[in-house]
Amino acid sequence: MNTLRGKAKPTCPAADVRGSTRGGGQALVEFAVVLPFLLLIMLIIIDFGRALYIYTALQNGAREGARFGTVHPTWISSADNPDPDNIDYRTSSEPGSASNGLAIQVTCIAPGGATFDAATNRAGYLTCAVSGSRVEVGVRTRFQAITPVIGNLLPSGGITLAARTVMTIE
Repeated sequence: MNTLRGKAKPTCPAADVRGSTRGGGQALVEFAVVLPFLLLIMLIIIDFGRALYIYTALQNGAREGARFGTVHPTWISSADNPDPDNIDYRTSSEPGSASNGLAIQVTCIAPGGATFDAATNRAGYLTCAVSGSRVEVGVRTRFQAITPVIGNLLPSGGITLAARTVMTIE
């Protein structure tokens, strides 16, 4: 052991922990290795949150449109009644930023179980839209992930998120 002014001097320079900076480089390398995985996990969580938000907005839009349809079942689009007093407007305005590319389907379900789509069988829908029948509002949109890894796993157009609500006409 070497002595300097009566104090013992360590023989190994790394043994003096207080003045050593050797661990700093190792931590930086470990951080650089782990950082891409942490960012990927964060982006996956953001994509999942976006998908959940859009799905919830679609559910709310379908519920709002169906509720409006129970009170005014023949006011389907702006051709029937001006905005905001129609089922299509109420359904598409609820999702907010998720309303890009929405496909809305309004259907009447008769008490006997027969269904009439408002877009393809308007006359059947209008005869069905009476008290005791049910109105079904379905809404769907495409979701595209922003995370490259998730985006590559999904089909090229993204995935379809859909919601539907059925309520009895008053």
